[in-house]
Amino acid sequence: MSNKADAPAIAAAIASSSSSSQPPRASSSATATAMSPAVNAPSHPPSDEHAQSAVARSESSVSEQSTGKLLLGHVRKNGFERPFARDQVISWTGHSVSAVCFYVAATSFLVKGEDENSRGIVALTLVALGFHVPAFLLLVASWISCESIDPSKDVQETLPNGWFGVKLNGPRWEKARYCAICRKTVPGLDHHCTWLQTCVGKANYAQFFTIACTGAIQFLSQVLYASFCLAWLDLPFEHAGFTSLFVQGLLIACLLISVPCTMMYFILLGFHVWLMWLGYGTYEWMLRRRKQKSAARKARETMTKKMSSEEIAAAASGDAAPATAAPVRPASDSVASTESRHLSSVGSANDFVSIDAGEQHPASSTSSSSRVKSGELTSL
Repeated sequence: MSNKADAPAIAAAIASSSSSSQPPRASSSATATAMSPAVNAPSHPPSDEHAQSAVARSESSVSEQSTGKLLLGHVRKNGFERPFARDQVISWTGHSVSAVCFYVAATSFLVKGEDENSRGIVALTLVALGFHVPAFLLLVASWISCESIDPSKDVQETLPNGWFGVKLNGPRWEKARYCAICRKTVPGLDHHCTWLQTCVGKANYAQFFTIACTGAIQFLSQVLYASFCLAWLDLPFEHAGFTSLFVQGLLIACLLISVPCTMMYFILLGFHVWLMWLGYGTYEWMLRRRKQKSAARKARETMTKKMSSEEIAAAASGDAAPATAAPVRPASDSVASTESRHLSSVGSANDFVSIDAGEQHPASSTSSSSRVKSGELTSL
């Protein structure tokens, strides 16, 4: 009875517990509803955020450009535009340091050389300066002109009168090509020089060739002057102390820098003179050389394939030969062939042992022994 009386109370308790558990579900659904706009929000930010992101991207690109990183799609105007290349900085340093060492040493000889023994080295210094000073000044002028010019522009716009009156004409200089490093089309593109960090084309090839000539003169004069001063002449100083060692150090440094640069300049100058004699530029020479290498490689591949096919055919014919049955010869043919071998061996000057005639064919032992005696052969 008590259980039946408590049944309504238990049902009421269950109903109240279920009703009390429903609000958390409602709150969770409300939370999900509140969060759903954030989830379903559009991926594109508002217009003001677009402007802020564009400004940030431009600032980052400017910072990358200032730190020396090449940007994708950036077009270089000339050689003096940042970032500078490693070879470009090395070339600037080598030319300037060697020239400073040369001029300081030459000035020391001219200022302190006062005795009679110094007349020879003073005369040598004057001759070296006579070659070096105009060559170095022309080198600096041509270097600045070559790097400051935008080679992609028309030469009538950059140098209407040419380089000291020199103008380049002809089909070689009229054809425009694209430089992948500078990312621009250059009329008469010859090559991209990493030591100048610019393209060399119709607008600045005359300056480039002037650099090759004057650079060879500069470093050759430095090598000859430093070598004569160190190996042949004595230093004309009354007090051979710190000053003498200092000048010797300058000459040694000048010599160490100038020797490899002289070799490089003469190789460069000879190469471009040879190209002028052939009648085409560096780019055409590279294309011709690439075609020649490609043709030689194809010829080697064709020869290799031909030899391999011949070897395969020879191997196939060699494998098929044992499959054919050899003809069976009668015994008389074997005896005749054995006798013919003995007859052919008698005429030789070597002594050998003959055993097959006596063992295999007893009937012909007498004739074979007589043949052995007549040929003076040793038989067993």
